[in-house]
Amino acid sequence: MSAAPNATERDRSKIPAGYTWDLSPVYPSIDAWRTAKDALIAQFPQIDAFRGTLGTSAVRLRDCLDLTTAISKTFSRLYTYVSAQADIDTRDSGFLALQQEIGQIGTDLSTRTAFIEPEILGFDRTIVEGFLASEPGLAIHRMALDDILRRKDHTGTESEEKLIAEAGLMAESPGA
Repeated sequence: MSAAPNATERDRSKIPAGYTWDLSPVYPSIDAWRTAKDALIAQFPQIDAFRGTLGTSAVRLRDCLDLTTAISKTFSRLYTYVSAQADIDTRDSGFLALQQEIGQIGTDLSTRTAFIEPEILGFDRTIVEGFLASEPGLAIHRMALDDILRRKDHTGTESEEKLIAEAGLMAESPGA
């Protein structure tokens, strides 16, 4: 086994691979990351198709929650990858730019999904319970649905939630 790297070494390329992060299980390359990012963005219009229809059926609600959950998981993976890459060498402005780019994509995602909670809150709890009883595929979303209903008194209208989501990008900016 080689000796531990010099703690004062600043050139990341001189640090033995055994002492560095291996992010290849997340994405094997930056090109693979970009491909996944583009595929994620291509899914965003599918979210819009659910607006105003969540109460029409349990299957419709399930499909929306399944889609947004899958998109959120992919977003988290994309964000984690570029954040870790940016942390490897904070002097590398390329990954910092990608981190800002994925942050903007996250704000867009939040804005697009801002209708979901207010729309669900427009249902009676009995409707949600009926949907859960009639659609086994919704069971995985039970906790999220319960949390949404529990926060009813603290959730804004669709336009208020969209405004909060859009402010997300400003919230990430450093103070003046």
